[in-house]
Amino acid sequence: MEFWFIAALVAALAYGLHNIFTKIAAGHVSDGLGALLLEATATLCIVIYLIFILSDENKFSFTSRGALFSIIAGICVGVGTVLYFYIFSHGGELSIAGPLVISGGVLLMSVAGVVFFKESVSLTKILGIVLCVAGLWMLKSA
Repeated sequence: MEFWFIAALVAALAYGLHNIFTKIAAGHVSDGLGALLLEATATLCIVIYLIFILSDENKFSFTSRGALFSIIAGICVGVGTVLYFYIFSHGGELSIAGPLVISGGVLLMSVAGVVFFKESVSLTKILGIVLCVAGLWMLKSA
């Protein structure tokens, strides 16, 4: 098994737990403060990674394109995190809202991978996208 696949499984676990803990926190902290605490803690984890784990030669390498798109991605995460707290503090159910948000992202990434990054198209990918759309529709109706 390739290491990136193991890393993907651990990341899925981490994001799944992130969703559960965000749901628990929502309603007990304001949306903005909850998002700030979440992101500040995430930033601390990344700083620790940069200081202690990442090798010196790769620690701070970047291009302007890489920096720009990292900043745009950060804006997306910030907006998404505040909205996630809002969703859960205003009655969003973890079993519906969590998969709805994540499946919507899966759908967006699948289409972007094929359309913008020219990744291969297969019957399995098309079926996955169709099932994702069906899943979003079913969650909306739940």
